[in-house]
Amino acid sequence: MRAASDSSEPLTFFQLDMKFHSLIVAASNNKPLIATHQNYNSRLWRARFISSRQRVNRPGTLQQHAIIVQALEKRDGSACAEALKAHLQAGYLNIASAFKARDTEPGEVHGEMPEDMPEEKQDES
Repeated sequence: MRAASDSSEPLTFFQLDMKFHSLIVAASNNKPLIATHQNYNSRLWRARFISSRQRVNRPGTLQQHAIIVQALEKRDGSACAEALKAHLQAGYLNIASAFKARDTEPGEVHGEMPEDMPEEKQDES
């Protein structure tokens, strides 16, 4: 992912980023966590895609990922929780910034939407 960060198209970086998150969640072998992640991911897919088109702070995203991986490798739960919280906050700010830019600039956000977009899960309750 680091090798592709500066040179890759937004769609490629987005797909690598999504894969990173999915692999970590899958490695947990925690079925409720996996289901929750898939549910949230399907709801946030478009917002995250629009955010990734900005090419903003890719080095910061990669550094956050590295800190998360280091904490996981050390099995340091509190460091991992702090790293995840910082990553989620940065993601929120990136998404908010992307939508603000989209709403204030003339025209649409153009680009190819990923073909592997998950279908939104329906509530079974």
